[in-house]
Amino acid sequence: AAALWLQEPAGMECTRVAVRERIATVRTNWTNSVVVRGPKRVVDSRSNVDQLERPRAIVGALFPIAIVIGVCWILYSARHALGPYIFGLLIVYLLLPVVHRVESLMPDHGVWVRARRPVAAIVTSVVALVAAIVFLEALVGPIITSARELMEDLGVYWSTFQANQGQIQEWYVAVIPADIRVKIDAYVPDIGAAMIEKVADILNWLFYTSGSVLSVASVLLAVPLFVAYYLLDEKDTARRLREQMPGPWAADLIAIFRISDRILGSYVRGIVGTATIVGVITGLGYWFIGVELALALAVVAFAGEIVPILGPWIAFFISFPVILATQPDRAVAAVVLFLILQIVEALFIAPRAGSPVEMTAAGTILLLAIGGGVAGGIGVIFAVPVAAILRTLCVYISRRIEGVSPEAALAQLRPFRTRDVQSHVAS
Repeated sequence: AAALWLQEPAGMECTRVAVRERIATVRTNWTNSVVVRGPKRVVDSRSNVDQLERPRAIVGALFPIAIVIGVCWILYSARHALGPYIFGLLIVYLLLPVVHRVESLMPDHGVWVRARRPVAAIVTSVVALVAAIVFLEALVGPIITSARELMEDLGVYWSTFQANQGQIQEWYVAVIPADIRVKIDAYVPDIGAAMIEKVADILNWLFYTSGSVLSVASVLLAVPLFVAYYLLDEKDTARRLREQMPGPWAADLIAIFRISDRILGSYVRGIVGTATIVGVITGLGYWFIGVELALALAVVAFAGEIVPILGPWIAFFISFPVILATQPDRAVAAVVLFLILQIVEALFIAPRAGSPVEMTAAGTILLLAIGGGVAGGIGVIFAVPVAAILRTLCVYISRRIEGVSPEAALAQLRPFRTRDVQSHVAS
């Protein structure tokens, strides 16, 4: 500073303010560049900072992932006892849009500011519970009975179909090799029993109990409470994670939670909504054309829609022989109904339902095979959303390794919109 002062033109008085400004300028220049001994070698200190921050960013991104992997291993180890709570989580994903809608219709001032979410969650839970009881009492019994009888009698329907449809039987004998016909004739009667067994395994896992009265009572009490408390606390989940986790990891853990929650929730709502609409339309369509087993075949169509791409075709190839065996004059109408329903689903139902997975058809079929090989029927149902979550997490991790902030990395993911990132930042 003194040297700069001496360089001033003669006769000009340098004030203290000017000296302070010069000192600030020197400090800024010294901070931005450090001259290293040697011929004309200048090192930018910002590059040094970037070199130090990059490993920290990598560790900061990978450590929460390691925690998530550990948590997933624990959950997998306890998978046999988690079925009821997975079922409860599916109910939560179906009820959350209703809770949000009810909350948005309530006043947002005075005492209602803190009471909106509790009131909306309680009202939605009570209405859903009453609707479930009425549905179980009025419809579930007949639906299960009709579907079970249909599956158990598939062998009888197949034999009747072969006996009554002479032209089709001749084509079947002429085109299909004898050894394959033997296997088909042996396996078709077992398809119904196998499907009943798989459905029973899934239901036993979803409603798992040890068999004791205390275990059954705890499940019946714990699952409704889990649903109610999750609906109450869902709005504050991100804030609580931030408060309970170490600061450097909280943003990444919240982002991982939002990725999993968004994809799984959207997938569950889309699949269940599509399956319900298709099942109802199928049942009404079969009833309209005069099919006697309309209710049972509607259940088959609903179950088929839960499995992407393959499920609807499997459901149709189960239903069509039944219609041919029982009411062959309705077979053509049933084929036309199925084709029209597939077009309506592709053009109107599926686009409105939306899908966060964005998988190709070939990739989806491969994932179904992998999921079935790893976890059976449960793996087939959850293979696609789990793969979508892992793919999105890989993209998020790559962004974080590049040094992008959690908020910016989340903004670059396709399942998210701007308002979601804003809520993530605010939380």
